[in-house]
Amino acid sequence: MKDELITDLKNIGVKSGDTLNLKVSMRSMGNYRAEDLIRACLKVVGERGTLVAESFVESYHISMLKEHEVISGRWTPSYAGAFANAMIFYPGSVRSTHPLQKFTAVGFRAMDLTLNHTPDSYAYDVLKVMAETGGKNLSIGSKVVGVGTTHVAIGMLGLKQVIPKEGIYYDDGKLFMRDWAGGCAEGFGNFRYYSKRGKIGNANSFLTDMRTTLNLELGTLKADPTYFMCGKCINCRYSWEFSTGRFKKILLPLFRTYNRLK
Repeated sequence: MKDELITDLKNIGVKSGDTLNLKVSMRSMGNYRAEDLIRACLKVVGERGTLVAESFVESYHISMLKEHEVISGRWTPSYAGAFANAMIFYPGSVRSTHPLQKFTAVGFRAMDLTLNHTPDSYAYDVLKVMAETGGKNLSIGSKVVGVGTTHVAIGMLGLKQVIPKEGIYYDDGKLFMRDWAGGCAEGFGNFRYYSKRGKIGNANSFLTDMRTTLNLELGTLKADPTYFMCGKCINCRYSWEFSTGRFKKILLPLFRTYNRLK
């Protein structure tokens, strides 16, 4: 099975020396284990290649933190799925110390990419560094959202959003609170990227250059910051500084209060 995946990865354009951000739906691939995919990717990218996965940790509203006495650490499970959790436990993997938006990496640049991603870092800084240094994004599964750089563009442009008062404890009791804007999974599909498309296992997949997608997103969102919004959900309609939902002047203060008290 690993040999089949190796062929698929080469056919879609993965090359020796690549630094890959992987966004994966294992279920969509068929009868493969996450470890099979990791090993196949490492075989293709070789000794100077690197794999990266978003291994984010669940956050809790400030009013609920005492009920969820989770201490974010190296081995805290991720809500991001089977592949993310397999990366956490893969031999030789390194995980960043950011309390919530953790990234796990394996390979040549693993330490370089994760070491400086700390509680003081921007949430998506690992992806920014990848985009600036030739990284690629491989999305596996038709329902997988995004190409790894849209959040980076939102952060670089300083787009403002009312965000929930939520966080997590780390380092034996320190409190970390979320301080970055989010996005809209439905709206991220508005972008049209140049990509190489193919199958990984049974899954529709596509490979993108992260510098290219980031530049496209920066240009698009600078001209129209609403471009990534679906226009339907409450977050898009009311939570952004440029939201245009009906009765925003009335509902936005209530939205802030809801996020503060819920």
